[in-house]
Order: sequence, then C-alpha cells, then structure tokens
Amino acid sequence: GIIPANTETNASIVFTAHYDGYGTRPEPGKQDDIYNGARDNAVGVAALIELARRYSLKNAPDVNLVFIATAAEEFGQYGIEHYLENPVFPLDELIINLNIDGFNVSGSRTDYFIMPRQGVDFIDEIAFVALRNGWIYNSPDWIDSMNTNFDTASFLKRGIPAFTLWIGDQIEQGDEAKQIEFGAIHSPDDEVTDLWDWSGTGDHLDLYMAISDYFIGYSGTIKVT
Repeated sequence: GIIPANTETNASIVFTAHYDGYGTRPEPGKQDDIYNGARDNAVGVAALIELARRYSLKNAPDVNLVFIATAAEEFGQYGIEHYLENPVFPLDELIINLNIDGFNVSGSRTDYFIMPRQGVDFIDEIAFVALRNGWIYNSPDWIDSMNTNFDTASFLKRGIPAFTLWIGDQIEQGDEAKQIEFGAIHSPDDEVTDLWDWSGTGDHLDLYMAISDYFIGYSGTIKVT
C-alpha cells in the first residue's frame, strides 16, 4: 500500500516484511508438517500492517510511504527484487528501507541492534533517535553474517540505505533477560505459544516509527559506503 506525500514528490521511504515461509514439508514419522512461520515472519507482517495503520491516522507525510509484504524472501528475495525492478517511485529518490524480519515477542527490553552495521553511514542517526527514545545500541558481532539474509540485501546492493532492527536481551538496570525457549524458525515449531510475551511489542513499534519519522523529515544525505 501507499500513503501519498502531502505535496507532489518522488521521494519515498519503503517498509518491507516478507510473508512467505516454507509451507508444508511432510517427513516420515512426523505428524506436524506445517511450517507456520509465526516469528519468521507472520509477526513481522503484523507489525508492518500496524505501522501502515498508524501512519494512515496521521497527517500526510512529506514523502511517499510504501508498505510491501514481500514474497519469496526465503528463497532469494524474489518479491522485493520484482519491486525494485518495477518501482512505484524512482530508486534514486528512495531515502531508506525499513525492513521487518522478526519482531519482539520476548517482553520489555532496553537495547537493540541493526543489520547491517558495516558498509553504511547512517548508524549514528539511528542511534541518536533511539537514545532519545530511551534505547541503548548494543550490537553483537555475529550480525555481520546476516547482511545477505534479508530483503535489505536487494536495496543495499543497489546502493540504497536499508536496515533491519532487532531487540536485544537487556532489561531495566542493564540486567539480561532469561532466554525464552521459542520453537526454531524454519521448522513446524515456529508457532504462537503461551511463552510469547507481548509487553514489549508496542515499544518496538514505537522505535521503528520514531526512526521513520526522523528520516521522513531528514534533509541530509545517507548512503551505502
């Protein structure tokens, strides 16, 4: 969907979340062969829809907002590749992509990290907005291996700024939260359970929105380096 800008412009911000999963994969001796894809990425699509709903209730933004639930991310980012080959607004005026792949169902948290953290020059801008909203940037080293795993890869290879934001494990006073035994993604066990804790989901949404609001009004230049 699209929320048009308040004036005629080709500038856009694109929000993405992939809706595909692994379908069904029957295996001998297993009764459950449905790969529900609850955390990867039904909850991300729900967050995308909620962000679109929130923006639809606000005054029209200064740039066009594009919301895309992409297909075939798991098997090569084919859905977002199609959009980028057939964009609604010119790619040279696409400010940034905010991708959602997984979302916080672990409870209230105080830290976050983004992917990628290398090869882009806008980490400081995001950290500034997040800190202003009470979030601590706390990036683990393993994330650099994830840069090609998301729809963001299709933007980044074209030189378009893009990121995915995950919530960390810190709670108040810097303590580390107890790990929740979620079912593994890319398996039939990735489904909604009573272990899901929605208490921090709204905060995660607020952070995404604060960052997008910042870039809607941004007058500087950000780039993939």
